[in-house]
Amino acid sequence: MLNRARHLLGKAIAHPDRIVPALKRGIGALAYYAGDGSLAADPCRITLFATSVCNARCAMCDVGQRNRGSAFFQQVTQGGDQLFSAEDCRRLMSQVRHFRPQINLHGVEPLLHPGILDLIAIIKQNGCFLSLTTNGILLPEVAGDLVDLGVDSVTVSLDGPEQIHDRIRGARAFRPAMEGIRLLKQRRAACGKARTRVSTSFCISDLNYRSISEYADLMLHQAQVDSITFIHVQYVTELASDAFNRQFSFLGRATSTNLTGVDLARIDPEVLWDHVQRVRRSYPGDQVGYNIDFRRKAKLTSFYRDPERPFLKRTCKVPWISSTVLANGDVVINGRCFPYRAGNIHESSFPEIWRGERYRAFRKAVRKAGVFPVCSRCCGTYPRVVD
Repeated sequence: MLNRARHLLGKAIAHPDRIVPALKRGIGALAYYAGDGSLAADPCRITLFATSVCNARCAMCDVGQRNRGSAFFQQVTQGGDQLFSAEDCRRLMSQVRHFRPQINLHGVEPLLHPGILDLIAIIKQNGCFLSLTTNGILLPEVAGDLVDLGVDSVTVSLDGPEQIHDRIRGARAFRPAMEGIRLLKQRRAACGKARTRVSTSFCISDLNYRSISEYADLMLHQAQVDSITFIHVQYVTELASDAFNRQFSFLGRATSTNLTGVDLARIDPEVLWDHVQRVRRSYPGDQVGYNIDFRRKAKLTSFYRDPERPFLKRTCKVPWISSTVLANGDVVINGRCFPYRAGNIHESSFPEIWRGERYRAFRKAVRKAGVFPVCSRCCGTYPRVVD
């Protein structure tokens, strides 16, 4: 608890702009304890999938691996190429702008959307904080426009030095991504304002975990990005999905997720821990983040060696504080969760869906169950800092 308090205080000092969003998340999560837990305040975050397609073949992603049997693949692709239209974006923003949610613009690869700049302009015209995540392949073409339009944060997914990254992504993605980062920073400097935070994220797998220290030096010294984040894969094993389906199939059928092209059992926790500690000693906390910040080697080891074992007996607060809108308009709990469709913005308004029976039924189910078997390796089910 003390380490967590120190972590939060350090983050608040380093990033005061994140204090209000953090407070919103905390206040929103309180609705979990009210009544039967089915109601929620307005979401503080909406993840928007601009497209259902990708131009990379990432080893740790079921969409990139074209794993059509995966619940994740089936949910976000919806059986075909989809684009979130400018008309849909205007309608959605008119319904949510009064409570100013943070909009996380994802893809699958958002820059494949031919009208992505129009979507960005609409979101920013409605006064919302906007973060964009991209693999960077097409970033050089629009980097200057992203800064000019006022995108608040751009995160480029880079999974190692060039040779490792390109092998993982199945494409020559490293060089255009680095060029896009350079152009983002160049345009930001030309504007003379501290806008458009430029970051990278590194998804840890057996294919790259030995390059973590080298990667940190490359990004923070050579590319001089504002920060980097190391991501532990959010995955589901067959044992976990089978356990879920035996008890909770009425909510949707789960499958093994994000394990098609990687073998996480091959990660040596001792080596990974050493790399993490080396980076922690070399760089301040405001430059390096983790989706799960392990403070003890035993917990890190358990994450990879005991994949069905949850860390803490607590629940996921995501259904009370955030939502996901897919490219076809479906409103779901989270893109990587088992399929559960709460509604579609072509059929009902977002507020009606958020407060509707499907969302309320899911909230009651997750509060009653606590952590589902498939939630054991999702960062929504335990603190960002794991002591």
